[in-house]
Amino acid sequence: QLHERNLLGLWMSPGQHARLICMKYWEQGKSCPIVATFGQDPLTFMASNAKIPWGSSELDYVGGLRGRPLEVIKGPVTGLPIPAHAEIAIEGEAPPPGEAARDEGPFGEWPGYYSGGTIGTGQQQPVIRVKAVYHRNHPILQDEAPLWPGAYRMDFSLRAGILWDQLESMGVQDVVGVYNHTMYIWVVAIKQRYAGHAKQAGHAAIAASASARHGRYVVVVDEDIDPTNLKEVLWAMMTRVNPATDIEIVDGCWSTPLDPRMTPEQKANRDHTNSRAIYYAVRPFVWRDKFPKVSRAGQELRAAVVNAYKNILPFPT
Repeated sequence: QLHERNLLGLWMSPGQHARLICMKYWEQGKSCPIVATFGQDPLTFMASNAKIPWGSSELDYVGGLRGRPLEVIKGPVTGLPIPAHAEIAIEGEAPPPGEAARDEGPFGEWPGYYSGGTIGTGQQQPVIRVKAVYHRNHPILQDEAPLWPGAYRMDFSLRAGILWDQLESMGVQDVVGVYNHTMYIWVVAIKQRYAGHAKQAGHAAIAASASARHGRYVVVVDEDIDPTNLKEVLWAMMTRVNPATDIEIVDGCWSTPLDPRMTPEQKANRDHTNSRAIYYAVRPFVWRDKFPKVSRAGQELRAAVVNAYKNILPFPT
């Protein structure tokens, strides 16, 4: 948000890496040097939302995905790296909020609602004092539409891969699939090896940094369920979950002020937390061998039928 000619709004959700870095400066009474870019190649843009672990560099992560380093220049004002092929880049500083802050929003946000407005709340947001602006000839100002959460986003695949890696690093064995259906539903598929394995996977999924912020549901499924196929996931939830025993509620979890279900009292008190539900949509381990056998036709037969009758079937079965 443009407040003045050289003053931009800076929205950073509590707990996000950028805000944590700024706070280290603000606690010393210093302004935080900052670079912002507008218009990147798709891979760099996706990586900026990938939720890589604290202490890791998104620029290094992009280089790993590309198979070669990302070209950067050293910012003349801040000394920070600036992606060399950005359409537009600015350098500046973010002063402590007690020194300079402004109201901003509301804006259309990724949950599908207008949110983030601060007028009348007493919770003004930080700003960037712009010191320098750089741009290519005829720059393209890239933006991201506030898509309804049902829309597909390519960075979900990156986040799913990062969570899979984190689950294995946390000691969860035999993870066979992970997927993120919007920000709200994480699905983890495991091959159960011992009693309590599913609960271990569910608890790890709400604790891992890739999925800890503002989730709603974690669904743990068996290895015969494709976590990317929401129909299969729902089938497992409907047939393998006993609501009285297989849904666990965890309260006081890390959320965001953009959460549309957060009460006005919570927002006023800066209590940016919510609850999570973990669905254990797996065959009960202790009697898994006695669980009814799946009666569904094989994948090859289903594909052949769909192909033969694709002009009359309303959707794949």
